[in-house]
Amino acid sequence: MYAETKQKLNLSLTPTDIDSIKNAAATEGISASELVGKWAREIHQLEEEVRQLRSENEVLRSQPVKDYEAVRDRILKNWRVAKAPEKKQRFKEVLDRFIEELLTPDS
Repeated sequence: MYAETKQKLNLSLTPTDIDSIKNAAATEGISASELVGKWAREIHQLEEEVRQLRSENEVLRSQPVKDYEAVRDRILKNWRVAKAPEKKQRFKEVLDRFIEELLTPDS
């Protein structure tokens, strides 16, 4: 199933932790070892995603924002308020004032 040979690892856990792992493994229909291995692979994948996001964030932070209205429109487009459109309008007004402040030179 795996390209690598499995190795033993000695862990010290509380009885509660052991029960939690066994219960979670039983729920998924796999062994406790397989569950811990699955968690390790998921952790590795998450670490890769975090590295990628940090890299993208650094690139975005290095680029100055020029079109604040476009940012506002993108935020409002993704705004999810089913029963309160007036809150969306209020939020737009706040963003508009924020943009005004950003674009107003210091006096």
